[in-house]
Amino acid sequence: MSELPPCPHWSEVDIHHVLVRIVTIVSGWMFVGPDYCRTDEYMDLAANYAADAFGGPKLLQVFPKASRPFVAPFLPPLRRVWKAHRRITELLGPAIETRRNAVVEGQQVPDDMLQWIIKNAHRFRDEIKTDGDIARLQLSLSAVAIHTTALTATATLYDLAAEPEIMSDVRQEIVNVLRKHDGRITVKTLFDMKLLDAVCKESQRLNPADLLSARRRVMKPFTFPDGVSVPPGAMLAVPVHHIGRDPELFPEHPNKFDPYRFTKLRQNEGEGNHFQFASVTNGTMAFGWGKHACPGRFFASNEIKLILIHLLTNYDIKVVAGPDGKMQRYPNLEFGNMNMPDVKRKLLFKNMTNE
Repeated sequence: MSELPPCPHWSEVDIHHVLVRIVTIVSGWMFVGPDYCRTDEYMDLAANYAADAFGGPKLLQVFPKASRPFVAPFLPPLRRVWKAHRRITELLGPAIETRRNAVVEGQQVPDDMLQWIIKNAHRFRDEIKTDGDIARLQLSLSAVAIHTTALTATATLYDLAAEPEIMSDVRQEIVNVLRKHDGRITVKTLFDMKLLDAVCKESQRLNPADLLSARRRVMKPFTFPDGVSVPPGAMLAVPVHHIGRDPELFPEHPNKFDPYRFTKLRQNEGEGNHFQFASVTNGTMAFGWGKHACPGRFFASNEIKLILIHLLTNYDIKVVAGPDGKMQRYPNLEFGNMNMPDVKRKLLFKNMTNE
């Protein structure tokens, strides 16, 4: 993994920065193909777009509605968004044209998200009218795929790095399962890594990126079965963070990082698939719920697992000791309804081959 520096000895690594690059490349491979996903220009556009795309509109909301069309062109985040739209169109426009011509000529074309959108653009005529719209959709995909995945992977590594015994168990499981499958990683290989899946599930339970989920505005008067009434205009949300630590749902040490709770739950009859990382339940709703659950959660789940497999089989990892000399999990940062790992913290890495 070239994004990681050589670590012949214990070395501090800005792991979140590394993970953003890795996730950008992996996601980009699926979105736009290998010809673009490693280029500096695409990686810069894809990795930096989200902050401006989400931050710009929020900044605009502080201004009176009538003035927003006049203010927007002067706001730096929105100016960067429009510049990114122009750059991605210039970058991908020729590829879109080439692929469209290749289809007409009966030539083979890549099997990625860009090609799917080109093929199905006619089904979304209201949203996709030009090649620029197709190109800009790639940035929208990146905005929702890269940073959420990188933050989830960062939080999971922080949890594992602070629990060497659990990390050792996960590493041993990975080695055993890979040996069983002759070193090939398939969907079945990942499915057989039950503890790895449970680690991801448990980390997400304790560290949901958003403390609230399923936000909805009440459009008309509504009364719940217990008699509680809510008026039009009220905002409702599900408290994901508190549900994930509810002792009625997780009676054994609900605030403790214990991935074995999910391996045990999956051993119950009929529950083999119910408590997987990508599954949504009434106790783990970080991916959403019902028909509104994140459609990309299966891709993100496999992506995170593949990253962890590589890191755990090639490196020893641990947290940097605090001032008191203790090796503890880094605390999250909370602001508003956001709950994020402290991305400025570093982990210690050492190549396993040098032991």
